Amino acid sequence: MKVHYRFICKVLIIASSLVILMIVITKLLTPKKLYNVEWPTTLTYTGFYEMPRDTVDVLFFGSSHGAAAFDPQVVYNLYGIKSYNLSCEQQNLLVSYYWLEEALKYQSPKVVVLDPFILFPFYRDEALNTSEICTRLAIDPMRWSHNKLNAVMDICKFDGSQSIDSYFLKTIRFHAKWKALKEHDFSYAKMENHFELKGYAPLSNYMVNANENYMPFRSVDAEGIEMVPLMQSYLDKIVDVCKERNIALLIVKTPTTNWDIDRYNEVKSYSEKNNIRYIDFNEMDTNTDSGFSYLYSMSDDEHCNLWGAETVSAYVAGMLYNDYGVTGGDGYEAWANTNDYYSHIAHDCELRRMLWEDDYWDGIRSQDYTLFVTVYRDGLESISPKSIEGLQALGIEFPMGEESKNYCAVVDGGKVMEKVSENAFTELGAIRDGIVDYKVEVDGLNSYVSTKIDNVDYSVNKKGINIVVYSNLTWKVIDSVCIDSDGRVIRN
Repeated sequence: MKVHYRFICKVLIIASSLVILMIVITKLLTPKKLYNVEWPTTLTYTGFYEMPRDTVDVLFFGSSHGAAAFDPQVVYNLYGIKSYNLSCEQQNLLVSYYWLEEALKYQSPKVVVLDPFILFPFYRDEALNTSEICTRLAIDPMRWSHNKLNAVMDICKFDGSQSIDSYFLKTIRFHAKWKALKEHDFSYAKMENHFELKGYAPLSNYMVNANENYMPFRSVDAEGIEMVPLMQSYLDKIVDVCKERNIALLIVKTPTTNWDIDRYNEVKSYSEKNNIRYIDFNEMDTNTDSGFSYLYSMSDDEHCNLWGAETVSAYVAGMLYNDYGVTGGDGYEAWANTNDYYSHIAHDCELRRMLWEDDYWDGIRSQDYTLFVTVYRDGLESISPKSIEGLQALGIEFPMGEESKNYCAVVDGGKVMEKVSENAFTELGAIRDGIVDYKVEVDGLNSYVSTKIDNVDYSVNKKGINIVVYSNLTWKVIDSVCIDSDGRVIRN
């Protein structure tokens, strides 16, 4: 009997070890987007489960348009309203519906805000109107339950190229990812602790690719354009759920040049039939009332930058407060305690719109940043006194009178490494306790500098002071500039 008992114990231990190993491997191989990328989809959903139960009064849904436009911290700071943004890249209405169902297991929102962009043809060749990978990125973080099973079954029913077993055994789908594993695949547990932005995806581009001639349209009564039938069917489900749960549904189209009067009229007609309020920042009256500017407030033609998101969020928050009676309540800490983190992120974005050295030298003087400074020798001849002061304020002993030499400096956690040479040189090192490798090259004869971080070259490589700014908070490069002899901050 003892033999059988020992044998059973051994089998159980081996089986348990295999299960744990499979879970770890699955986590490693599953694609994930955390705060070190522009669209932190995975973090949006893993972070949602960390919110205290029944504290979220407003939920935002939509595609990347909504992820970049609805800022819960701004909404809270202005009106004390506690919200969470469950939007993500290419979020189709099936995903919106099932994440609404999932969210309602944990929260009791008073208002649901939905961006309607994916109601209309987006990826015409895709069964779900959006790419498979974006659907998986949104569904994979959902906890397993009857709700997730229904979501997976619906996905596979409408998209015959996907299989149910690949959602259960993700190693089948992503087995080839072994060769492409990144740092965040191993550090996901630590990175998932940073959900302070609550689903908001801040974009920092400023006056880049914005359509200077774009004008909002004026509302006129006309025929609309047909919604994608499958998308409309899940919009109907969202409407029904909100009615059943006595949740107000507000449809908000965020700013984009990829929207027109036909889509506007179709959503307007649907909203009127279903007694839903609809506002559109692409329509002249709302655009004017909100004070939104396409030139200054868009990261590109499709998405708001941080300052555009502040405008949109402030306007929507005012409606939530004044028209829907959503005010503060219990559970303030999860929002009040994240304002400092948000301020850091906002400052990162502010760097991107600093165009003169006076502001920039002050802007990068922070322990949150690791700075890579490179100058090839011709560039040393044209550095302004203000730039020399800025470098010295960072603790850099800049080589005055060394105009014929090549130069680099790395400022990391208050420590400064500098190198000056008449010859071209390469400097290798690592930051963040040796986790992130860098390679700096300076070659004055060929008017060339390079700053590679994890084998990606970020340098602007122009005459002047080339600076690459790495954030130790978000584990990514947030800016790369060259400050020229006139004190201008130049970016590629």
